[in-house]
Amino acid sequence: MNRHLFNAKFAVRRIFRRYPRAYFLMTQLRNHPSTDFLSGTEAISPETEILITGLARSGNSFAVNAFRIAQGGPVHIAHHVYPPPQLLGAARRNIPAIMLVRPPDEVSVSRVVSHPPITLRQALVDYAQCYQAVLPLREHFVIGHFSVVTSDLGSVIREVNQRFGTTFREFEHTEDNVTLAFEKIDERYRAMGSAEQKAFGRMVARPSKERQIAKETVREQLELPSYQGLRARARLAYDRLVN
Repeated sequence: MNRHLFNAKFAVRRIFRRYPRAYFLMTQLRNHPSTDFLSGTEAISPETEILITGLARSGNSFAVNAFRIAQGGPVHIAHHVYPPPQLLGAARRNIPAIMLVRPPDEVSVSRVVSHPPITLRQALVDYAQCYQAVLPLREHFVIGHFSVVTSDLGSVIREVNQRFGTTFREFEHTEDNVTLAFEKIDERYRAMGSAEQKAFGRMVARPSKERQIAKETVREQLELPSYQGLRARARLAYDRLVN
């Protein structure tokens, strides 16, 4: 994505954060409902059975694919849309919701590596603002810690059923099921354009050797004094939400 276009997108989103109802309506207008995860994103609709959301690089793709695998059939999942307005909509419509969370350093580093237009400063600011925005809605969603989602998603689904009185099937974290979830992630990314295919190892939403190498350079930047205030703000927002 063009740098100027990307910066403009961030600026518009920053403005809309002040008006969560308007932001929610905007996401609905852009929505193209589909039960096929290859559609990329899906905002809340009248057919939505559950919302699975989180900032990019928080386990969204794995959680959505694994959840769908566990159900064994079509299920309407709202996913991959910026969390605050969607969580607000889910709360108002009493839709079960999972907020995927991951510590700020890991999310920010991974976003910079996977989506080069975003800067480390933008990633940290976006993280803090997102987590602060969803804090008032805390009682309306289940938190899915990245480490738990990627090792025992079934326990998160169990908590959803207990909280919302639903009967979703729990994901069995077997080697075959995890492999199948990763295969579906690969399928989506390989269906993208040529530019994305060239950067497959860096962009794909699962562990990759290429991305791990690139992360080391960004982590070194993260230690610079100029980022410490932003890191502290992001960490505080994370601690307040999960605690």
